[in-house]
Amino acid sequence: MIFYLPDSEKRSCRPLYEEVFTEDSLSFVEHYFKKIIKNNKVLVSSKNNEIVSMLHLNPHFLQVKQDQLYIPYIYAVATKKTYRKKGYMGKLMERTLQDLYKEEIPFTYLIPVSPKVYEPYGFSFISSRQPVKFIRDKIHSEINRLPENDRNQFRVDIWDSQNKIEHAKELADFVNNQLQSVSSCFIVRNADYFSEIIKQLEYEKGIISILYKKDEPVGYCFLDGANPRSIWELVCAPEYQKSFMQILCETLDLKQIFVKNNLHEFKSLLQEPFVMGRIVYLNQFAKYISSKKDVELILKIQDKNIIENSGTYVWKLNQKGSIFEKTDLLPQISLEISDLTGWLFGYQSLKNPLDEEVFEKLKHIDLFERFFVNDEV
Repeated sequence: MIFYLPDSEKRSCRPLYEEVFTEDSLSFVEHYFKKIIKNNKVLVSSKNNEIVSMLHLNPHFLQVKQDQLYIPYIYAVATKKTYRKKGYMGKLMERTLQDLYKEEIPFTYLIPVSPKVYEPYGFSFISSRQPVKFIRDKIHSEINRLPENDRNQFRVDIWDSQNKIEHAKELADFVNNQLQSVSSCFIVRNADYFSEIIKQLEYEKGIISILYKKDEPVGYCFLDGANPRSIWELVCAPEYQKSFMQILCETLDLKQIFVKNNLHEFKSLLQEPFVMGRIVYLNQFAKYISSKKDVELILKIQDKNIIENSGTYVWKLNQKGSIFEKTDLLPQISLEISDLTGWLFGYQSLKNPLDEEVFEKLKHIDLFERFFVNDEV
C-alpha cells in the first residue's frame, strides 16, 4: 500500500531513516524528526503494517528567474535492505511524479547518491560543482599587497549556534544579489534560512562566516566542522575570494580549507556532477524559457513516466517566455524528457544531430544559467 503519512505519524518512518542514513549524527536526526519533517510530505510503501520504502518531499522556495516558486526537493529516498530491488522505490517515484504533475509543479530536483537509480524516471544532471583547495601558505591574495592600514578595512565575522545572528537581512540581501547575478535558480535567502542553516551546522560544529570590507559584506560561506574543514557554499565577489580564505585560515588557525561549491567558479573539466532534476509540468516550466527573438520549433517529447508530457508540439518562444502546443506536424527534433531537462537547465548540449535551420533557431533560446543549490535537507 502506498500513502502519505499523516502529520501525526510522520515520525514512524524514523527507524527506516536511521537504518539507511547511518552517516547522519543522532543530534541531526533528532532535529530532522522534531522540526524539519513537520513541513514535509512523506510518501511511504507499507507491507504487513511496516514501512518498507519512503520518499520525502521537502518544500523549498526557489528564485526561478523573475519569480519565487514552491519547488519540492526529493529527499531521504530509502528502502529496507530486505525489500530492495523489488520495485518499491520505483512505485513511490512514479506516484510522486504523477502527484507533482497534478499540482502543476514546473520541476523537481534531488541530490543523488546513485544517479543511475533516478535516470529511468527522467532525471538528468542539471548542475555541477568544482571543488578547490586553498592552502594557507600558498594563498597569494590581494590583501598581501595592501598597506597595513588598508588591510584593517577587512574583517571576518563568525556566526555559530552560540552567537545571535545579527544583520541577517543585510547578509541575505548581499547573498541574493550575488546569486541573482550568476544563477537563474537558487534558494531564496532570509533570516529564517540562516537560522536553519546554523542549526544544521551545529551538529557538525560548523559555522557561518562573513567577510566585510568597510563594514559592507563582500563574501559569505558556511563550513562544516570536519578535519580538514570544508566549505559547502562560498558566495564571494571573485576579487575578494583569496583574501577571504586567507583571513579565514588565520582566524580559525587552519592550514587549509577545502571549498566544495563556489558560486563564481565556472565550468571546467574538473567539475563533478551534483544535482539532478527533471521537468514535471511541461508548460509551467516553459514559462521560464524565453528567446531573444520570436522562434517556432516542431518538437517531439518522450516522457515514459508522465505520459501527459509526451507528444509532438509547436514550441513557440519569445522574449517573455514560451508555450508548447500539440500538433500533427512532423517534428524537427525529438528529445527524451531527461535530455530536454539537462539542456534547458544549461547543463548539457543536445545530442541529436541538428540541421542548420534548427541549429540557428536554438541559438536564440535563453537557457537557465547556473542552478546553485547546496542545501541537502
